[in-house]
Amino acid sequence: MKKSITIAFSVIISVIILLLMAAHFINTKDGAIRQKERNLLNATHIYDVITGKLNRALFISAFVAQDPFIIQILKNESQENMAQDINTLQSYCKDLSSSLNVATISVISENSHRYYNNEGLLKIIHPDQDPNDSWYSIFFENNIQSSIGVYQYEQSNEENLLFVNVKITDKDGSFLGIASTSLYVIDFMDLIKTYENKYKIKINFVNNTGLVKLDSNFYDMGNKSLSYLVQKKNDTKDFNYMDYGRNGYAITKYIEEFDWYFVVRSNTDGASTQKLFYMFAVFLLLASFYVVYFTVSKIFPTKNAFPATRSQVDNLTGLPNRNFFKEMYGERGVFNTTRYKSLAVFDIDFFKEANDNMNGDEVLRSVVAIAQILLDNQGMVLRWGGDEFLVLFELPIENSYTICRQFCKMVASDGLVTVSVGLTEVRLSDTIKKNYYRAAQYCYQVKEMGGNGVKKD
Repeated sequence: MKKSITIAFSVIISVIILLLMAAHFINTKDGAIRQKERNLLNATHIYDVITGKLNRALFISAFVAQDPFIIQILKNESQENMAQDINTLQSYCKDLSSSLNVATISVISENSHRYYNNEGLLKIIHPDQDPNDSWYSIFFENNIQSSIGVYQYEQSNEENLLFVNVKITDKDGSFLGIASTSLYVIDFMDLIKTYENKYKIKINFVNNTGLVKLDSNFYDMGNKSLSYLVQKKNDTKDFNYMDYGRNGYAITKYIEEFDWYFVVRSNTDGASTQKLFYMFAVFLLLASFYVVYFTVSKIFPTKNAFPATRSQVDNLTGLPNRNFFKEMYGERGVFNTTRYKSLAVFDIDFFKEANDNMNGDEVLRSVVAIAQILLDNQGMVLRWGGDEFLVLFELPIENSYTICRQFCKMVASDGLVTVSVGLTEVRLSDTIKKNYYRAAQYCYQVKEMGGNGVKKD
């Protein structure tokens, strides 16, 4: 009897609370519409101000790229006139950047690979050898007219520069080099921070993979991804408004000139009287036994482990796959984040025999489950192909080595298969391929010695 009364009482409370929530929602609907209009107006104003500065830099780079004086110098470059070319272009870049109030103006020659700027000859670029020059190869190979990028100095964010690059061609369309205008990133960070504080929002500029390239926080640049907001390229001229979290919102706009996205998000996720009301209502619902179970399951849905499209997920294991990795970092690129400290490659020993004698899919799932348990949100496991997997650790190599050894023991203790692991420290000066091949080589050395072990740097 008491049980029935308790259940009936909890149901009545739940119904009353739900009715109150419905009434509150109806009363605040008009206010929410007006707030959405204000949010869009604010986002449009911020977008116009910040992209106005970027477009000014683009205009300056385009002016330099089309200057007949610059085109003539690049076409007539020679070793004999090197000193004269350096002096001439140094004066040009220095005078123009000073008069236009930008950090630097640069000219990179395709013929000589000389990098001229305000200081004279900055360097000779080597796109195939120096990871810091790989952007030049990407620009050339993608056959694009303009690009934008941020160069970060980890020692001091005061020195960080944002570069706006434009292709230089002659009248026949032959590629002569790149004209570049740079601005101080700190100026954009301060401007973004001002708007964030004023409107209680979060502002980001991200590339087409979702990686944050411009932010008010120096440490978020290159280390944070918003790919779940920009999975599909919105190449329209309109702002895209979407619900974000509970009572929050996100506004995105694709910037075609730079292949970036402008993203504005509510910073407080609806921290208002409305949010407090719903929090109190949910608290009461938690006291209403059976009804609360279904309510909570709707209010707190399960989130994906990582932001990825269907083609970037391995169907068997649910892990991100090689396509996901390529989208994030590219096949020929370098790690543009300091998040990952070490990298491991592992595969299953004698998997062909195991697949013939057992359920190969179940073996793979079992090994993956152990890897994910040990990793415990301190990195990422990817299925590279077949029975080969890649692990990105957010831990120093010694900690990763301990986990890898424990991983081998736990897999072997199941008595089904064993694994071989190659582990290396991530070297940001090396390409991604070099880091991967170093770990893969260690893995193969373990396999040649019978497997079931770990080899590291």
